[in-house]
This record gives sequence, structure tokens and C-alpha cells, in this order.
Amino acid sequence: MIAEEWHLTADQQRGLLGFPSTSTFYNYSQRHQQLLSADTLTRLSLVFGIYKDLKIFIRNREFTSSGSTCPTQIRYFADAPPIGMMAFTA
Repeated sequence: MIAEEWHLTADQQRGLLGFPSTSTFYNYSQRHQQLLSADTLTRLSLVFGIYKDLKIFIRNREFTSSGSTCPTQIRYFADAPPIGMMAFTA
């Protein structure tokens, strides 16, 4: 699971999904069958794409497994973890 590999908090996971309610997020995490909105499906697709791109373009497995939560030297991220921009969390 990407969230586990990236060591994401529940708030970061909720951020990637568009901040669903706590009960909805719990149902997602327990794999209770639910219909997903188009927005949620789009967000999941984007996360899968980012995950795949990291695996392809960055061969360093340590970075790809924790890279979204580790601070980066890339100016665009202002030395903050990329997950902060992806999930709108600090």
C-alpha cells in the first residue's frame, strides 16, 4: 500500500483523497465497499501516477519509499516534503 510505504499520517492520506469525512475515510481504510466519486478516483489516479513515476525515474529505493515525506533540496518544494503540496498539509 502506497500510504504505508510513504509512511503517511491519516491526515496526509485524507488530504490526498480530498479530505473526506472521518467516517468515510474510516470506511475506505477498512475496505468497506463504497462507490467512489469522480474526484476521489481522479485523486487516486494521480497518486498512482506519481508513485509509478518515482519508481521509474528515481532508482534510489530509499527515496521512493519515503521520498514524499522527506524534505527535498528542490527549490519548488521550498525544502519541505512533497507530500505537503500533494495533500495540502504541513
